[in-house]
Amino acid sequence: MKRTDAQSDDRQHYDVLIVGGGMVGATIACGLGQQGIRVALFDHCAPSPLPAERTT
Repeated sequence: MKRTDAQSDDRQHYDVLIVGGGMVGATIACGLGQQGIRVALFDHCAPSPLPAERTT
């Protein structure tokens, strides 16, 4: 019998799940991650790339 993803033994475990990767959600995820807390961040789209730095 083939196992489904929900039955897989290789599930990842997180301490905190954050829904919304805007400025607040991403900031909280970074802060918690720096404290050694395993965080999963969910958003409806991929993040936009950061603009290239300009040297003037």
